[in-house]
Amino acid sequence: PDLLWVERGADDTRVRIGQVRALQRALQLRSAGEGRRVAVIADAEWLNQEAQNALLRVLEEPPAATSLVLVATQASGLLATVRSRCQRAALPVPRTRLDRDALDDDAREWVERFDALASPRTGELLDWAEAFRGARAPAAAAVAELLEIATLWLRERAGQHEDAATLRPTLRAFAEVQAARKALSQRNANPQMVAERALFALQDAVRGR
Repeated sequence: PDLLWVERGADDTRVRIGQVRALQRALQLRSAGEGRRVAVIADAEWLNQEAQNALLRVLEEPPAATSLVLVATQASGLLATVRSRCQRAALPVPRTRLDRDALDDDAREWVERFDALASPRTGELLDWAEAFRGARAPAAAAVAELLEIATLWLRERAGQHEDAATLRPTLRAFAEVQAARKALSQRNANPQMVAERALFALQDAVRGR
């Protein structure tokens, strides 16, 4: 009840002033609980000019314990007076599939090595993981990118299986890579060891273990 959501109607091209006024009235009521309230205006760039002007007052003086979130693909669709009353937060769209043609050189090399993981021996995988030694911040960032590419690669691989039996090793590797991503977020995590864990899991998937 303390999440208020405003968006375009299914057959509408604009978020209308009537919707903004209804939101303002709802925000004048008491909260359902003792926590914060959040009002989300999706498709905010499709607020018509009247609706944006009506929104200015509540942006200037929002009710206590209330956050307003305006979601827009392009901030330029909002009036300057609206933008000036907001704090901007850029949220990059996560990749959902492996686009091999769009990869940079490092990522393309990683994918090629993933494809060939059936043959490397233990020492070669350890050598690969050793490339992520050094200062923790850049090493962790590089391993995070490796794990993201590995996740997309596993998703691509999962779509190539014809039955559940052959899919299981890929699913196990996927779970292991996600665990590695979680481990990497810990302050004392060793990026090199996290990379080792993920690479061995990927090799097991390729070998069907």
